[in-house]
Amino acid sequence: MGEGKIVKDFLIQEISQQRRSIFLWAPVAIGLGIVTYFQYGQDISWSVIAGAFFLILLAIRKSYRGYSNQASYGWLTWLLLSIAIFLSLIGFSLAQYRTQSLTIPVLEKDLKSQVIEGEIERLVMLDGGKAKRVILRDVKIDDQILRVRLKTYHFKGDQWRSGDHISVKAKLIAPGKSVIPGGFDFSFKAKYEGISAVGYTLADAKMIRKSMSDSNHIEQFRGHIGRILYDHMDARYAGIAQALLTGERSGISKNDTENLRASGLAHLLAISGLHIGLVAGCVFFFVRLFLAVIPALALRYPIKKYAAFCAIIIAFTYMVLAGATVPTVRAFIMTSLVLLAVILDRSAMNMRLVALAAIIVMITTPEAIMGPSFVLSFAAVSALIAFYQGAGRKWLVNANAYKPLYRPVYYFAGVIVTTIIATLATAPFSVMFFNRFAVYSVIANMAAMPIMAFIIMPFGLLSALLIPLGLDSHFWVIMEWGISQITIVAQSVSDYKGADLYLPSFDMHETILIACGFLWLVLWRGVLRFIGIGVIVIAMVLPQFNKVKSIMISEDMKAIMIVDRSVDNFFLIGKMNSYLKSNLLGSLGIDPTVDIPVYKGGDQIDKSMGYCDDLICDLNLDGINIAIILNPIAISKACENTDIVISNIPINEYKACQNVTVIDRFDVWRHGATTLTFDNGSYVIETVK
Repeated sequence: MGEGKIVKDFLIQEISQQRRSIFLWAPVAIGLGIVTYFQYGQDISWSVIAGAFFLILLAIRKSYRGYSNQASYGWLTWLLLSIAIFLSLIGFSLAQYRTQSLTIPVLEKDLKSQVIEGEIERLVMLDGGKAKRVILRDVKIDDQILRVRLKTYHFKGDQWRSGDHISVKAKLIAPGKSVIPGGFDFSFKAKYEGISAVGYTLADAKMIRKSMSDSNHIEQFRGHIGRILYDHMDARYAGIAQALLTGERSGISKNDTENLRASGLAHLLAISGLHIGLVAGCVFFFVRLFLAVIPALALRYPIKKYAAFCAIIIAFTYMVLAGATVPTVRAFIMTSLVLLAVILDRSAMNMRLVALAAIIVMITTPEAIMGPSFVLSFAAVSALIAFYQGAGRKWLVNANAYKPLYRPVYYFAGVIVTTIIATLATAPFSVMFFNRFAVYSVIANMAAMPIMAFIIMPFGLLSALLIPLGLDSHFWVIMEWGISQITIVAQSVSDYKGADLYLPSFDMHETILIACGFLWLVLWRGVLRFIGIGVIVIAMVLPQFNKVKSIMISEDMKAIMIVDRSVDNFFLIGKMNSYLKSNLLGSLGIDPTVDIPVYKGGDQIDKSMGYCDDLICDLNLDGINIAIILNPIAISKACENTDIVISNIPINEYKACQNVTVIDRFDVWRHGATTLTFDNGSYVIETVK
């Protein structure tokens, strides 16, 4: 009895600590509804949703009355559960409304080359200025008004500006879907970004009408900054500077991009809370410093609040200059809430601000929750605040109490601790989205972050502000030097052996475990929060023991890869491009640069998998017989004594194949890329659609 009472009292104490953190779970419930819509749901009639809202509100009312009268944990549980369902339904409704409100159509299939007309919305330089990327709006094709993104070498000269009406011959391509089940779906991203098609130009563009409006001055200023950067910097560094100032990353070389990813510095390329925070922090510091040296202002007015207000204004300007993309808007919301807390004399380091920022983002752009930017940024911020509100609080108090001489030591130690926490917090989600983990990212960030914080961003901001005065040229040199040091760090770290670790994809259950474990760790208050660490570790370890056999079929059936993870055997029938190879091997946790044996006729496949000749491949994977047809004359033979038949031509109509599972060209055309997984004498078929 004594031990039972101790456990009961402990649990009651743990639960009682959650009273002040219940609001933090609100965005979790809303996000659950959004994910449900995008992942599994179909549109539901608004009248049905309204009825569901009414019933849930009745449940909340009854639960509240029951709890008010009896104050029992049973009624409290029902009350919280009803509120969670209500919020989830709000999230589902937000996602459905957002989807139904989209007005720009997305192409379902590629179009023939043709001359198109449209208005330039955005024009940026690529490949060191050799090429350009242009977004055209109001492109009319077959009674549809499209918005297209083109790569071009045919916009020659500097006369092109946002707002110009042009014509050009182009090849328009429908945004591609995921090349593997559960992989990155560009068509989803394009749909919510308002991109109808991508493509490239085939002839020189022609000017139809120059822009006569000043409504596009923001895009023109963005383009002007890009041209200035390429005029004052080496093209290699200008591309990175352009990414940091305007959010356009297409000018960064593939080599630098890969080095930054392998070293764990890729987050520096995407304008996020780091960049917005650095800009706002610089403005806040220098405005407050300037006002502090004027005694009449410093002694009579709240100069800290004035500095915070100025920082919000400049941060907003930076957000607009960066294109007001979802990540920059989210970062601005978070930064402005922190600065608003300063103005209102509230604590700026508060998990409720993170929850409020998440809710605002979900309301405005619910699709953002499905992307890595949202997940990684909120994971890092929430983990840092959870740490500094808990074990790290003493660290902050000591740092402020020490003499100024010792504060630099605390600063650099803080950079190390902050980097470690942010890296650990985002590591599971980095593997989830990218199947890779930068082993030495802590070392790289320790070297790069001071350069970014004290050289690149301050002088980049100063240079941009001085452009109208024509005094910017000397400061670009300093920013360029800082960028060059970042690239040196990235190159050096990525050259370390084992710097980039590839890990297999998580399945749905492991993904849910990681998400629940992380949320429990950062949102729960009390010692039970550390259960979340164990859940995350278990979820990350499980894929390493997943040694199943599989067959992966590309969406055009030009590539069929046979995988036996139990002995790490791989065999490719057909051919695949580098993008497909990166996705296929990445999902298995394999370096995409490795060579895969390719079938070239005859019997080349590993005997443990089966037998191949010039007509057919007969495989046996975990007790399941599979026939892959290489020549149509082998159809009858393929359908005999087999469980699954894979064919690049339609064979469902063949009588001999009626009693077997058939995956032919029509099946893949309807359902997209397909993966068959074999385990314990059974198999599962997963498709993109």
